[in-house]
Parts: sequence; C-alpha cells; structure tokens
Amino acid sequence: MKSYCRLVITAIMLSLAATVMAEKIKVQVIEKTYTISSQKIIVDNVYGSIKVTGHNKNTVELKVTRHTTARNAEQLDKAEKDVILDITEDTEFLEFYIDGPFRWNEGRTRRNNRYRERDYKVMFNFELLVPKNINIELKTVNDGDIRVNNVHGDFEVEQINGSITMQDLGGSGEAYSINGDVTLDFSSNPKNDCRFGALNGEVRMNFKKNLNADFLLDTFNGEFFTDFEFRSNPSKTFMEVKRNGRKVYKAGHVTSVRAGKGGPVIKLDGFNGDMYILNKDR
Repeated sequence: MKSYCRLVITAIMLSLAATVMAEKIKVQVIEKTYTISSQKIIVDNVYGSIKVTGHNKNTVELKVTRHTTARNAEQLDKAEKDVILDITEDTEFLEFYIDGPFRWNEGRTRRNNRYRERDYKVMFNFELLVPKNINIELKTVNDGDIRVNNVHGDFEVEQINGSITMQDLGGSGEAYSINGDVTLDFSSNPKNDCRFGALNGEVRMNFKKNLNADFLLDTFNGEFFTDFEFRSNPSKTFMEVKRNGRKVYKAGHVTSVRAGKGGPVIKLDGFNGDMYILNKDR
C-alpha cells in the first residue's frame, strides 16, 4: 500500500511539473518620465499592485512591470493583443488605464463574453514617483495592494481584494476596500469632507493632535476605538464604554460625534471590522 501511494503521488507531481513547464511566461518592464502641468494622476488597474510616492519634482516617473502567464505561445500572443496599457495625457489629468476583455461596456456586459474561457493571465504592478501636491485616483481589484507615501493632494482610492496603506498624507478624500485593511496616517489633518471604510477589514486612522472634525460612524459587527476626546453632536447619541484604557464607541447605526471644535465631515463605513481613530502625537 505504501509503495502504491508513493507511485500515485509521484505521478501527480510529474503531471503538475509538466503543466508548469508547458506554461509560457513573459515579463516586460515599461519605464517613462512625464513633465506635467495636469492636476491629477489616475491609475485604473485590475490585476496587480499600485505604489505611489510623492517627490519634490514636477515630473511623473513611471515604472510598470507586466507579468503575463499563458498556457501556450498562441495564448501568450493573444494576451499581448487583448490586454493593453492605455495612457492618456490631458491638461487636467494623466491616466494609466488597463484595458482588456474583462472590462464592462455601458450595457454592463463584458466586452468579450468568452473572457472566462481564456488561457492567460496578465498582471500590472505600478510604481510611480509623482509631484507630492498632486491629486491622485487609484483603483485595483485583485492580486495586489495599494500603497501611497508623501502625497499631500486630495485622493480617491478603491480596492476590492487587498489592503490600502497611505502614509504622510496632507489632503482629503476617500479610501475604501471590500476585502482588506485600510491604514491612513496624516501629516496634516483633512480640511475637507472624507469617507473611509472597509467591508471586511480593519480601518486604522492616525490624525494629528489638533483634530477638529465631525465623524459619522456606521458599522454592523465592528466597534470604534479612539484616544481622542469626542462628544455627541446634539441631534445624535452614542454609547461610550472603556476597555484597556481606551474609549470604545459602539454604534449599530449611523452615529455622529465631534472632535475638537468640529469641522469637515469624516464618514466611516464598516461592516465586519473594527475602526481606530488615533492621536499620532500622543
């Protein structure tokens, strides 16, 4: 019996090895530099990661690694034709858009209804150096996280299956993940309305000590933790308890609380994860 099992396992391993050997893999690196006057950078990805870092130049330095895996040479060629990086330079924005048969048309049907039968996969991993005061709009779906550092413009960040990590922020905006954690660290507190959240993940926000904002808290299975002094807005109520030296605000519906003198509205949407509103100077 032991000998038989070893033979079966060996056969399976050989079969897997043959499958791997049959795959075609192609890696391409695209590098470009743009001198821009536009106010926004857009990266609309599908499979892969996005990393954006601010610098003190009026240039955008792009590095994209395209990783294509296909069942055979024919499918590799098909992937080259089907999936493209579309770059649009405009006076208002510079956009990097991944286009392919997985995109939806206006009728909400796939451009290629047989896309699921494909024998290839294409991933794009973006790395960008951008002017630190520029506005950014970032999106991806699978197989990669979104990371931002030292960007002081406004932002819109959407993630489906991965995390969002943003450090040294100086603007206002939105950041939301469906299946992943969201971590935001501000070097100066938001001056305009914001929306942050996650459906299945933890949200952690680090603000400067002089926080003046009105928070709308909405969660189902999660709790809110803070080391700021909050008070209830007159038209709303919330329940406050203490745990491990921190206040815990429990809200099974939308609850409004105020930090400091109040100010921009920061809406926090959660469902299955906890949210942390923390004083980074404490």
